[in-house]
Amino acid sequence: MVGRGPFFEGWDVSNMFESTSKVTRRTIVKAGSLTLVGLAALRGEQVQAAEEMNAAEKANLAVVTAYLRGYNDQVIDADKMASVFSEDCAFRTSETAPTQHGKAALIASIKRGAENPGRWDIQVVNAFSRGPIVAVSRAETNRTPGRPERHIAVVGLFVFKDGKISEWYDYLPKAE
Repeated sequence: MVGRGPFFEGWDVSNMFESTSKVTRRTIVKAGSLTLVGLAALRGEQVQAAEEMNAAEKANLAVVTAYLRGYNDQVIDADKMASVFSEDCAFRTSETAPTQHGKAALIASIKRGAENPGRWDIQVVNAFSRGPIVAVSRAETNRTPGRPERHIAVVGLFVFKDGKISEWYDYLPKAE
């Protein structure tokens, strides 16, 4: 098929709309979420004004910030922290980590982290909620006795379903 119109005149566009890659709902959600995060950053938004969110978005943002505050506690309660996740949740703690599935895996991950001698200080830098998605940019500091402090910038994407977090993905942006 030969294209018509100002952009495709004379081009062979017979397979233009055939996909060579698998696009899933998860891929679309992640791409859309990262786009929202990028647009917010370009606009210089800080934490989204509460009056701009509907009741469900406010509740979702409150759940995520409370969950993240749980890492700042002196004694981390993995079961309490995981209570805001669905039983079949999916999560990944960095873009290079494998995706894990299920609340039991999440609890085990939180407990492994809590066994380390260091403590985390997590500060929310930017956050917003749109529909079932919450995006949070945060600054994390790890303080481990006898080691220098580690500072990490993280962007977390949380997807809600039926009032619970069903997906959580963290990205560690690299400085260019």
